[in-house]
Amino acid sequence: MKFEDYSAPFEGDFFEEGRRLLGSRLDRYSFLQESIVGYPGRLGREEHLSNIKEFYKIAIETGVDDLICRSYPLASWVADTVNSEIEAKQVVDAGCCSGFFTVFYALNHPSSQFLGIDISEDALNSAMLRADRYGVQNVQWVNGDLLDPNIAKYFDGADTVLFQDVLYQIFGSR
Repeated sequence: MKFEDYSAPFEGDFFEEGRRLLGSRLDRYSFLQESIVGYPGRLGREEHLSNIKEFYKIAIETGVDDLICRSYPLASWVADTVNSEIEAKQVVDAGCCSGFFTVFYALNHPSSQFLGIDISEDALNSAMLRADRYGVQNVQWVNGDLLDPNIAKYFDGADTVLFQDVLYQIFGSR
């Protein structure tokens, strides 16, 4: 399955639609995004993690997360390229967010096992709903902080680890 068959690209004005979806939460969302991306390292670790969780809570609740995945100019190319390279039996998607890409990869590789890890419970709840909607059976989800040493056990036995759109958040907390 090609990415365009899984997710129809968004054809409207991205910024107008984002403002519409966010409504009164636009200012808070913008502030959180700026604190995570624009000023990495300026916050303490706990405040940074709290901002990440709140940012994704707003993104999931409003539908902005799906809008971003569908609107990102390289999303289709990245997804199709990564998808064509997966030959592993055990794949970990570190920082999987709402499972948008994890579910796509799992659909295309039913004999592989996928594990999505994310710090946001809201994002993982959305990921589980997405997997159920597509009937995906080969994905498990774990709520955890990628910098927590206890999370390392989930990488044991993995043939492939994906870090798609998460590293800037990790390094921003250091």
